[in-house]
Amino acid sequence: MTRVFISYRRDDSADVTGRIFDRLRAHFDKQVLFRDVDVIPFGSDFRQVIRKAVEDCQVLLAVIGPTCSTTRTTSSVWRSKPPSSGTSRSSRCW
Repeated sequence: MTRVFISYRRDDSADVTGRIFDRLRAHFDKQVLFRDVDVIPFGSDFRQVIRKAVEDCQVLLAVIGPTCSTTRTTSSVWRSKPPSSGTSRSSRCW
């Protein structure tokens, strides 16, 4: 049922994404919007939930923060290289 999928990095764009989400929620029903902190139930396989939401969306809104291209992952690998974790399926800055 998800129509608008909001993709963002918590490290540098969670605050502005929250404001965007609030503005969209004023115009659309909450079931139409997908933002991970609002939709994914505890204990769910987040990869499956996100994959399904992306497959079902009509709009994918990627919020790219100011440090996206210069941020390193926890393993000190530049973010511009594909990470090998399960989160590699999400939007990246490369």
